[in-house]
Amino acid sequence: MMRKLLNTSLLLAFILLSCLGLGACGAASDPDSRSTAPAGNPAPMADVDVAGGLPSWPSPGELPRHSSGGPEDYQRLVTADSYNFNLPYSKVSSGGGGGKTASSLGSSLLFSPAAPAGAQGLSGAAYCSYVFYDAKGYSGPSIVQYAWVSAPSDFGQAYIALSNFVTNRWDWFPMEADGSTEIGSWDPYAKDEVGARNAYMFVVLLGQEEAELDWVLQGGPAAFNLEISTDMMGDPALNVAPLSVEFDVSSAQIVGGSFAGFDWDFQNDGIWDVEDEQDGVETFSYVQPGEYDCLVRIRSVDGHEDYDLLSFTVVDPNNSLPTVVLIPDVYNGDAPLPVSIDASASVDNGQIINWEWDLDNDGVFERHGPGLNMVDHIFNRYGKNTVTLRVTDNDYAKASNSVDIELATGWRSTLLDTDIYLSGMPGLCVAGSGPAARACLLYSNYPSGDLFFSRAQDAMGSSWSAPLAPADNSAQLGECCDMVWNPDQQRLQIAFTKVENSTYKLLFANSSFPDGSGWDSPVEPEAGANLGYRFSLALSSTSRPMLGCVRNGSVSGLGELCFLQAGNNAGTAWNAAQTLSSAGDSGQFYSLELQDAASFPLLVFAHNNNEGQHFGCLRASSTDGSSWNGEQLLLDGKQGRASCQIVQGRPALALGGIGSSASLLYMRSSDSSGAGWPAAQELVAEGYGGAASMALIYGAPAVAFNSFNDGAVKFIQAMDSAGSSWFAPQVVDSTEYTSDYCALASCNNAPVIVYNTGSGKLYGAWYQN
Repeated sequence: MMRKLLNTSLLLAFILLSCLGLGACGAASDPDSRSTAPAGNPAPMADVDVAGGLPSWPSPGELPRHSSGGPEDYQRLVTADSYNFNLPYSKVSSGGGGGKTASSLGSSLLFSPAAPAGAQGLSGAAYCSYVFYDAKGYSGPSIVQYAWVSAPSDFGQAYIALSNFVTNRWDWFPMEADGSTEIGSWDPYAKDEVGARNAYMFVVLLGQEEAELDWVLQGGPAAFNLEISTDMMGDPALNVAPLSVEFDVSSAQIVGGSFAGFDWDFQNDGIWDVEDEQDGVETFSYVQPGEYDCLVRIRSVDGHEDYDLLSFTVVDPNNSLPTVVLIPDVYNGDAPLPVSIDASASVDNGQIINWEWDLDNDGVFERHGPGLNMVDHIFNRYGKNTVTLRVTDNDYAKASNSVDIELATGWRSTLLDTDIYLSGMPGLCVAGSGPAARACLLYSNYPSGDLFFSRAQDAMGSSWSAPLAPADNSAQLGECCDMVWNPDQQRLQIAFTKVENSTYKLLFANSSFPDGSGWDSPVEPEAGANLGYRFSLALSSTSRPMLGCVRNGSVSGLGELCFLQAGNNAGTAWNAAQTLSSAGDSGQFYSLELQDAASFPLLVFAHNNNEGQHFGCLRASSTDGSSWNGEQLLLDGKQGRASCQIVQGRPALALGGIGSSASLLYMRSSDSSGAGWPAAQELVAEGYGGAASMALIYGAPAVAFNSFNDGAVKFIQAMDSAGSSWFAPQVVDSTEYTSDYCALASCNNAPVIVYNTGSGKLYGAWYQN
């Protein structure tokens, strides 16, 4: 079956080549160094005048490398529009498809050369390149084949150039009207070593006449689109014996050769039931129930073959549904509650071949497989936890049953807002102290840019006030925001961005009242500075607001890390921004976390550029942040978000990752200022970490995070106040897939978590004792 090839996006260093003949394109430029093929190869073209110069092509030694075994048909056959866009191309566009033949693949490319009359060289040529993957493993004919939708009238204007890995040059050959070019041997055109088995080929059309290319092919015939389809029911339980099945491979083709016929083995017993069939459609009756394989072979006249195999079950008409029995060892208790659920008493008149478990009542079967008739699971959600088991027997009949596990304590959630899509971490802090302390939330909705504030109505965070706008939501506000409680001012303080003409304006505001029910007009710490693409708000040891932020971060390669500190505790005046570090060429700062560490500002950031990705930090050498030490590398090869807290007098970090390889790490500095950092502890393995937020619960660090692979919000807490050992993660919510951001706060040692789901729901979670 033909599969479209995807070219890996790689950065290539292009070399300007200057050659006197079309045969030599690479390291040397004198006529005597033009590429010649090994003995037995046809001589590549070398007599075409290219005084006008060649395009900037890389030498073969610079080309990308891939590896595996010998090529399959789908690797040798490339549709014309699947050219390698990472290498140079010129004057090519999608074809119109007019006048296609029966052998056309329907993905043509139009070559439109535009060389002025009398021009020499390739400056006006149309050209592009193709990759034949694992070409070294091919032992078929040493030819290149091609087909045109509309062919050039003068084949003296059409050429191919192959990557010669022996001479590090491009070898040129004429394209022929019969659609095939002899190259002598594939040996020079793909290195004989692991990791470099591809062949690369340019197709070049000179002159001014347009032509439309259909496909290119390495070697002899190849089968295209060989895949068995049937008229069987989509639900396999409905395919009951006796069953007449129509098989269809009529869309399959042989390209680069003449089609001979299809051969059918309906029971895969080694005997061809039908041979030399021409239409690709056959019907066979299966009288008895059972598991069957149907094998089809396509052949070309010169003996090329390709196969497809389809496996299916014909169901017993007397089959009955399985009986599902669930027996947990515990039905109720307090979270975290470990439960073993035994389903081994489930029975069927045949055999059960698949067991599927939905452990959180979200309609998704998290665990599944043959023989999985018992599961162990730790429940953390308050109230009724419904577990459903679905089984499938060998005739595809399905049956389900459920059981409820009741928890008297555990995590609960409440809906805060809808149609909310966070594109950055929300600001979550605790305002006030003692019994009056309440969690407060600031969040920005993407893409509307609206900014909202909400306050918990009780200490647990089980109910919240209706969202209100602390700033003018008629303006286009940014995607980032942050918030702190300033005990000196007894006010909430926020920072947020406003976007004007693609420029970021960083703003700061105080609440008019301690509960955030009103807000003062915002001030701009530094006008016209394009600050606020990413930022973090914190308080100094003297309760002065301070900001770590990125200047020009939306422009690749221009991101700069900056620091600002207010001139007073109210934040009505600010010192000028200091530039601390640059992202470098094509670099980007992805997250920032600012923290006061023993009266010295500490800025932790995630950063990536062409050299890789890492977490780093910057430490101020003065208490007011007017001078700074050099950048420190904390962790290499990782990228995500760092959350910082002072743990037993020392800065500590929870490092959350991004994507399917995300892990969750914990680091605690060896000193109070963050000058030394021991190796990170892995709290959660790769794939099950995500964006992290850390707080202190009864003096011990705790982290809320989004678990990437299972889409759950989870909570993990240290066993000791230093964070040297940790409990197992708890599932806060897995009933709906959560997005990339969650935030954790500690209100009188009660954890409050805010998180966003993929459907745009914003939830607050608390622990019910």
